[in-house]
Amino acid sequence: LAENMAWQVDAVQRALKAVVDGPIPSITPVLCFVKGDWPLLSPPKSFGGVRLEGTRSIKKLVRSAQALDGAEIDRLTRILAAALPAK
Repeated sequence: LAENMAWQVDAVQRALKAVVDGPIPSITPVLCFVKGDWPLLSPPKSFGGVRLEGTRSIKKLVRSAQALDGAEIDRLTRILAAALPAK
């Protein structure tokens, strides 16, 4: 899964660059394993540049990574939803 995420990151970057004036926010690929069997001590943090998270750690990551305000998050969400519609 991690090895095949580069095209998705590229699609997000291209969609944002096409609309956003100035620098775009950094894009961090993340895989969240809901029922993953992680070791208690020293679980893997990344693979091939992709962050690996579980259900608890993804909550912590999302809460701590507030680099954008709510209005900017909404704006970027609308841009990406229009550029990358669900199949």
